[in-house]
Amino acid sequence: MTAPPVTAPPLTVSTTAPPSTPALPLGTPPDTYTAAVSARVSSGVTRLDDVAHGATAVLSVPAGALPSGTVVSIASVGNAAALVGKVPSGQSYITSFAVSWVDPAGGSPAATAPITMTILDHAIKPGDTIYELTRHGLEGVGVARVSGSASVRFTTDPDLVVAGVPRIARVASIGVERGASVQVDLSCAAGVRCRGRGTLTAEETARRGTKRAVVVADGVFVLDGGHGRLVTFATTRAGRSLLGAWGRRGLTASLVVTLVGGARSVHRVVLR
Repeated sequence: MTAPPVTAPPLTVSTTAPPSTPALPLGTPPDTYTAAVSARVSSGVTRLDDVAHGATAVLSVPAGALPSGTVVSIASVGNAAALVGKVPSGQSYITSFAVSWVDPAGGSPAATAPITMTILDHAIKPGDTIYELTRHGLEGVGVARVSGSASVRFTTDPDLVVAGVPRIARVASIGVERGASVQVDLSCAAGVRCRGRGTLTAEETARRGTKRAVVVADGVFVLDGGHGRLVTFATTRAGRSLLGAWGRRGLTASLVVTLVGGARSVHRVVLR
C-alpha cells in the first residue's frame, strides 16, 4: 500500500502582536503603527499580506534568508500624523508599513538574501518615492516604476513610507500674454501643496522647412491644494520674438509641468 504524499502544513498568519513590536526611530509616537500580521519562517518562501486603508503590503522572504523559526511581522500605519509631518515639502503622504523579525534566540539578524516588500495601492504613481524612516528622518530607498505598485528590497528590518508627488488637477487650454509674461490657469489636487516649474515650448518652422523648438515662457510656481489660480511665466527673448512674428494670437504651445520629485505632464495651450 502506497503511503499518502506528505504535504507541508499551510502557512499560518496571526493578527496578534508579534513577540517584538517594530523598532520605531526616535521621535515616532508609539501609537503610529497598529498590531502586526505575523508568520513563522519555514524552509520555503514565506509570504505575508497585510491590508490597511486601501493599501496591501506583500512580503516575500526567500528560503534560507532568515533562521528557521524566525517570526516575521508587518505592521500597518494606524496613526499617520507623525509620518505626514516628515514627508518632504511638495510631496504628499500615501501609506506606510513597518517590517520586523525576531529569531528563536530573540535577535534580529540581517537577512542573508534580500527580502522583497511590494506595496499595492491605486494612489501610487510612477515616480513616487519609497522612504525608510530613520532617526534622522525619511531617506529615499526606491522609486515606484508602475502605477499602483511600489517594491523595495532590504536585509535589515525597516519602517517604510511611500510618498507621492502631488498632481496638477487642471491646466487651462487658453493662455493669455501680458506684456513680457504669459499667464496660464493651474490648479493642484486638493489637500496638498504643489511646487514645480512650467515651460511653454512652441515649434517654429524656419527656413528650408526645418523646425525648431522655441521656449516661449518659463518659471516656477507654488499652488495651494484645491485652489486654481493664474500662474505667470516670464517670456524669453526668443519667445517674445516668436509671439511678435505670430501677431501674438493663436500660437499653440506645449506646457510641460514638472513637479517636485520629477513627475511631468504635458498640456497643449493656445495663446491669445
